Amino acid sequence: PVAELNIDMECGPSDLSISLVHEFQQVAPFGEGNPEPVFLLRGLRLREHRALSNRKHAKFVFSNGAKDLQVVGFGWGGERHKIEPGECFDIVIHMRAKEWNGYESVEARLVDIRKA
Repeated sequence: PVAELNIDMECGPSDLSISLVHEFQQVAPFGEGNPEPVFLLRGLRLREHRALSNRKHAKFVFSNGAKDLQVVGFGWGGERHKIEPGECFDIVIHMRAKEWNGYESVEARLVDIRKA
């Protein structure tokens, strides 16, 4: 968990698109003095989670009832047991473009989470 976050945009799962990722990448590179954009999504129900990479990381599936959102939590493997499926959460993510087999998609990376 992070003490304080500056949110760049509040959105829902259906707002997350590869075009939005490309739009924010126009102000890259990100680093000190130019932090990576932070997105807030409110009131998502956690459908499931599972450990990745020897339980160091986790994969979460959230839903707003209309659309699912898969989120990778790097370094969140040890925290996932504190987060119960069925509960609602507000999450903060970074978005990145991910390419696999010639197909580009959005990868959501967990920054922080709290009960809604």
